[in-house]
Amino acid sequence: MKCANSASPAFVLIRCIFNSRFFIPFSVWGNVFVEISRKNGNLVASLRIFEEHCKIALVEKLEYMKPDLAACNAALEGCCRGLESVNDTENVIKTMLILGVRPDELSFGFLAYLYALKGLKEKIKELEDFLSGFGFLNKKTFYNNLISCYVKSGNLESVSATILQSLKGGGEDRNFSEETYCEVVNGFFFRKEISRD
Repeated sequence: MKCANSASPAFVLIRCIFNSRFFIPFSVWGNVFVEISRKNGNLVASLRIFEEHCKIALVEKLEYMKPDLAACNAALEGCCRGLESVNDTENVIKTMLILGVRPDELSFGFLAYLYALKGLKEKIKELEDFLSGFGFLNKKTFYNNLISCYVKSGNLESVSATILQSLKGGGEDRNFSEETYCEVVNGFFFRKEISRD
């Protein structure tokens, strides 16, 4: 499958495997499939494969077919950043819980992006509480995703507020990724929010 290096043949191959009921362990093909989908910008299209795959793992009770956290995060990324759908995202989260796949900082980051995009401030607060409840002390990924969404949507007031909030937390929370710094600078620069002295 890796030789295909294209999403279409990979999708056809996986569908044929599912239709023939010849179930290959996820560890053999799953991460390669996610890599190909991401590389070709097809995470949204791969969601249907993810759903079908999870259904097989649950119905057939095949532990070796259970997706790993990376595959679940790819599905969340497709729902949150591609489809921008709260319902689809919540379905992926429910599936993760049923399969016993524990979310990580990246999972919460994708959710933060979507909730910020949809203006769901209460959900963002809940996410922050969940981060602490799950024992994640570093909220860097959470803040990076919030800032990325606010810059994309042109909400520069929320960008500033999020940066200030992260600085209050101290520690690693204030160490944003280089990509985030560039997004912030471009966001303010291109919207002429920086006054030239």
